[in-house]
Amino acid sequence: MNSMFSLKRFANRVAIILICSSLIALAVNALRPTPLDWVAKTIYEIYQDCPESTVSADVIELESIIRNRSSYLIVDTRDEKDRSDFPVSNSIFVEYDSLFPVEKDHINLIVQMSAGKSVLVIGKGSIAKLMADELVSNGLKNIYYLSNPPDYKRLTQKEGE
Repeated sequence: MNSMFSLKRFANRVAIILICSSLIALAVNALRPTPLDWVAKTIYEIYQDCPESTVSADVIELESIIRNRSSYLIVDTRDEKDRSDFPVSNSIFVEYDSLFPVEKDHINLIVQMSAGKSVLVIGKGSIAKLMADELVSNGLKNIYYLSNPPDYKRLTQKEGE
């Protein structure tokens, strides 16, 4: 019987706390210069996809790169393990996450370092294409990605191998 009273007392306290906090919330909202709506006037979208690039970088075959390697700035988007297992000389690393835009500092660095050169973006899977497309959508010219992304491993071979 004693536990019944403590449960009833607990329920009463919870109800009092809920009522008091609701009254405080109503009063605070009423005092705002522009009170919040109780019911949304329009549908609220919690997810907005990143804008898709409307332009695409050009695909290129590895043989074209190998024939005239000095004409290309290689932008490496691979993870640290891949870069250490298959290092590509004379390349710059630019961290890229397809969920976020390329940082303006990275774009400026690529523009500065590629003066007079074409840019080849290498990376795993479709990452190179996504970044290359984003660079083109930011106004950069002569941006390429490999037709077969795993080919970047051949860029690590020394001449004559």
